[in-house]
Order: sequence, then structure tokens, then C-alpha cells
Amino acid sequence: HEFNGDLEASSTKGAGTSFVVRLQAAPSQKRGTQERTRSRGPLPGALSFLVVEDEAHIREMLKEALDGPNHEVLIATSGIEAMAHCRRQNIDVALVDFTMPGSSGTFLIEKLSEIALQMKIVVISGRPETFTTEETSGHIFLKKPFELDELEKVLHELVSRKSSETPSRL
Repeated sequence: HEFNGDLEASSTKGAGTSFVVRLQAAPSQKRGTQERTRSRGPLPGALSFLVVEDEAHIREMLKEALDGPNHEVLIATSGIEAMAHCRRQNIDVALVDFTMPGSSGTFLIEKLSEIALQMKIVVISGRPETFTTEETSGHIFLKKPFELDELEKVLHELVSRKSSETPSRL
């Protein structure tokens, strides 16, 4: 029931068992920057983003959504790779998958926050029950699946917050 679905099983002696799994379909998301409508307009300034995500299709969707004039999008498939990116260059916003194989979301967020003090972090996860609000305190949370307009709204809020804190960066 966690995924709003059900499971049906039937068994016939000598014939075997069959299972039917029904899951609620995720809302469709239009892909491609040409198909999207930007209700808030493009993000201002030159921004650098870091996408930390183990699922390739989500990484690509986020990269495509964030890519734009004057924006740089870096990709990391592990916590180690994400920390290396943060040590090499300034990153404005990181989108971090909280539940990746072989990586503690809490540890990664703490380390990224230590390495890049000014970087804003958006925590993304399809399993919010796996962590507490203390573990993500001070960071914005997006539950998967999310619509691109939700991401856009969050990023506009972060940029507004960032520009009032450090106007010279944007």
C-alpha cells in the first residue's frame, strides 16, 4: 500500500501460482525544454547545479530541466563524486538523492554542507519515511515523483533567498 497499489495472487495445485501487481501510475511529465512552460520565467544569473542521483533517467531529466543559458549542470552518481565536484568548484545548488546505494544521505548532506558552505541543498527522495526532518534541517525537500514546475518553484525560492544573502554571486 506504500505505493498506492495492490497485489493479487492465485494458485492452482499442479499449475503454479500467478501474481498481479497494480501500481498507481505517476503523473506524466513532459520531457524536453521546448515542451515545458515556464510559469516563473528562467532562473536569473549564472548558476551552477550539482545533481547527485543514482537513477540515470532521473539524472537526465534533472540535467535537461536545469540546463540553460549561463547555467552549468554537473552530475554525480555517488557521494564521493559529489564531494569531489564541490572541492573543485563553487556550486550554487545541489539536488541530492537521499537514498542512494552505498551512501548515507545524512552523511553526504553534512559533508557537502561542510565543503561548500554557501551551497543550497535540495533533498530528493521517493522514500521520505527513511529519514527525519533533523537529518535534512535547513534544506528543502522534494518527494519523488515530482513535477518539473515543483522543482522550478523551489529553485526560484532558493535563488531569491540566495540573492538576498549574497547579491554579488548572481
